[in-house]
Amino acid sequence: MSSHVSEFGLIRDIIARHAGAARTDVRLGIGDDAAVLDGGCGDEELVATMDTLVAGRHFFADMDAAALGHKALAVNLSDLAAMGATPTWGLLSLALPDAPPPGHERHWPAAWLAAFMGGLDALARRHDFALVGGDTVGTDGPLQLSITALGRVPAGRALGRRGARPGDWIWVSGTLGDAALALHLAFAERGRGPDLPLALSAAERAWLQARLERPEPQVALGRRLRDSGLAHAMADISDGLLADLGHILAASDARARVDLEHLPLSTPLRRLAAADPALARQLALSEGDDYALCVVAAPALAAHLAELQDGLPPAARLTCIGEITAAGEAPGDPLADPHSLITLHADGHPVPLPARLGHEHFAAS
Repeated sequence: MSSHVSEFGLIRDIIARHAGAARTDVRLGIGDDAAVLDGGCGDEELVATMDTLVAGRHFFADMDAAALGHKALAVNLSDLAAMGATPTWGLLSLALPDAPPPGHERHWPAAWLAAFMGGLDALARRHDFALVGGDTVGTDGPLQLSITALGRVPAGRALGRRGARPGDWIWVSGTLGDAALALHLAFAERGRGPDLPLALSAAERAWLQARLERPEPQVALGRRLRDSGLAHAMADISDGLLADLGHILAASDARARVDLEHLPLSTPLRRLAAADPALARQLALSEGDDYALCVVAAPALAAHLAELQDGLPPAARLTCIGEITAAGEAPGDPLADPHSLITLHADGHPVPLPARLGHEHFAAS
């Protein structure tokens, strides 16, 4: 598939037009981080999501198996967090190559699978999440894996991408661009990218690598934001801040301003920004893999930050980065192109929007 094909254009033009029956128990379907379904559970609804990871496109084939198990589940739990859901059950599909990936030749696939499942199991237990089935097949292609994750949310209380209102503030959790920086460093070390103008300690490199390979889904923060009643829309930042904020704006038929000087950056990103401001901005805005939350909420949220974040890790710290500026006149299209919906400002002055807002899943590696 050519790199110019839009992922969300493909969804809109093909999948959404052939999505089967129009069932009345589908509360929210294609076009959000997860679907919301009436599962006959009385005062609760079912939330369902699925993510697929492919070696060579979403992760290096020689990635540590335990870290991959963690990340495979984490990216799905992040989708549930964006809906304000509590994780419950999951299904795992594995396509294991006949030939072992580089670095995993010894006792393939048993040793690799034991380590992979160990990483997945450790994160699952922390979130009281049970793997209840799935499928495993062989393939002559790359290693591929998919997890379908299910969760619960009080009926009618699921968040999602619709609901942004003029005057709302835009918040993000944690810091942005760290996983993307780790990926750029990995490409440079493998001779597949330029060296970065940044000196890092071993501890900083390990921390950045953990942000890439072992992201922490913000499930508890998502539930607290849901319960606060102040959050009007939410998305997980997986494809890049601008892309995922754009999905909220498209679904809400809204417009927004993002203030670049307010972007939360880690110490390594701030040092990179001093040496290469354009690259640091690109990593924070458009590269993805943050698995943070982008929250659109009433300004009153600011008064409740201490309570909302009490006892949560630093990755759950919320920073206000902008505002919803206007609402349109047409119903929101969750799959619309968001390029015209966001304006960027630096020190009060508009700056151009980058051509690419986020990660393109169908672009060539």
